Amino acid sequence: MGKSKHGKISSFEIIIGASAVLVSLCALFVSISQVHLMQKQMHLAVMPRIDISFSYIASENLNISITNCGLGPAEILATKIEYSSVAVGSWEELFRMMSKENHEQVNYSASKLKDRMLVPLQIFPILTTKEDNLFKLFEANKDKIKITIFYKSLYNDYFEVCRENLTVSGAITNKNVDHW
Repeated sequence: MGKSKHGKISSFEIIIGASAVLVSLCALFVSISQVHLMQKQMHLAVMPRIDISFSYIASENLNISITNCGLGPAEILATKIEYSSVAVGSWEELFRMMSKENHEQVNYSASKLKDRMLVPLQIFPILTTKEDNLFKLFEANKDKIKITIFYKSLYNDYFEVCRENLTVSGAITNKNVDHW
C-alpha cells in the first residue's frame, strides 16, 4: 500500500485492509468450528451403549446379561445392585434378601464386571442359573431389583445404565465413578 500525495493512506486502502482482516477472522472461525465438529464426530464414532437384559428360558433358566449395542468399546467401571432401594454387596446377599429365609445352597454362575472391556455387539452374561427356586425368586421380586452399571468410552466419557422394574434407562454422567 502506498501513501497518497499528502502522506495519508487512502480510504480505498483502508477498506481493502479491513476486508482482508475480516475474511481472515471468518476463515479462523470456520476452521475452529470444523475442528470442534470433527472432535464430536470422533467421540460419537466410538460411543458405547450398554443394555442390561433379563431372559427366562423354558420358564426355569434365568440369564442376566449385558450387551454393548454401541459403536465403540465400553470399559466397565462398577456395578451396583439394589433390592428395595438397599445396596447389595453380592448375588448371594441378594438371594438371601429376596428369600427372607435361609435358602439352601444354589448353583449359579456370576461374573465380575469391574475393569472389563466390552467390544461392540459383545454379549456378556453376568448371572446364569438353572435353579427353579432362583427363577421363581427373581420372577416374584423383579420389580424390587435394580442393577446399575457405570462405564466409560475411549475418550473418558462416563455413562450409567440402570435396569429397574423391567425398564432400562441410560444417562451420560460426565463424572468419574472411582469411588465404587
